[in-house]
Amino acid sequence: ACIMIGNHTSMLDIVAMLALNEKTVVIGQNWVINNIFFGRIARAIGVITVGEGVENYISTLEQYIKDGYSIVIFPEATRSLNGILLRFHRGAFYVAEQMSLPIRPILFEGFAQALPKHPFHVGAAKEMKVTILPTIEPDDKRFGEDYRARAINVRKYYDSLLRHTDYTDSNN
Repeated sequence: ACIMIGNHTSMLDIVAMLALNEKTVVIGQNWVINNIFFGRIARAIGVITVGEGVENYISTLEQYIKDGYSIVIFPEATRSLNGILLRFHRGAFYVAEQMSLPIRPILFEGFAQALPKHPFHVGAAKEMKVTILPTIEPDDKRFGEDYRARAINVRKYYDSLLRHTDYTDSNN
């Protein structure tokens, strides 16, 4: 069990994340459940919405962890319009700290070009790539001493890995 995080560039990120581990629960925003396009799928896969803040769901998440599930959280909380990394919210890092769980960072590349945020548009990615990055253990201080520092520093880590990516074909 761990906290699985990923940069959120496309709805395909969620599909890819679920394919990595069959025992996952996805954390999402409230609007997802009621969305005309994504709501039915979100309810079917059991997305947990945390509109009031993920800190209010620790006991719920603890039960999933006890049952052997990993928790999927996209720290950006939304997809960017052009695939460029957004600010990381602290929720994933807070949960990992509160529950002493490792963080498993996943890097998605090319997904924004294949299925960008623009509605009703399917693009063509040159390549779609999923990279499972080294696990960040609870006692690993490379990314900071607490969840606030980790949110900032893990985002910088992702940014350093994505700098080579060419977003000029992202149809934005």
